[in-house]
Amino acid sequence: MPVTEPAAHHPVRRLISPDGEPTDIDLELVPLVRALWERGFQTASCCQDLGESIAPMLRDRPHLQAWVAWRRGYANIDLPIPDGMAALAAVADNGPRDDFYERMIDWTTAGAWSASIPVLDLNCGAVGGRARSEFTAFGMQIIFPRGDIAEFTRRLQWPAHR
Repeated sequence: MPVTEPAAHHPVRRLISPDGEPTDIDLELVPLVRALWERGFQTASCCQDLGESIAPMLRDRPHLQAWVAWRRGYANIDLPIPDGMAALAAVADNGPRDDFYERMIDWTTAGAWSASIPVLDLNCGAVGGRARSEFTAFGMQIIFPRGDIAEFTRRLQWPAHR
């Protein structure tokens, strides 16, 4: 499978998603995305380093400087909300309650993970901006240190300890 440099800022590998669509995945996230798919989880998007991806926007949006610095070295994976919750539980249950687990669950820990549910106004592009807003959850975004990609993947591949 060829590795290419996309319009985004990281080299990618083209995979065929579970629904049969060709999908470009950031190279460092290929094993994680495959592990998620093998467990039956759907993914929407991913990035191996959010800070690097957003940094080119600083020329036009200098107010993002702090955000870029804060997210440099952090990867993300976006999933439907039920899949995101189940993936977090699988990862938490398939390993010891160690430093990795603490980063997953405690926002005050150095290198803490975060999860958010972005929302989108379905009518934001309405002509004249006069349509009533209609918000929907976009999915779940899990943000974690880039250095945790391998362990995240490993824990998805382990059998549960239960």
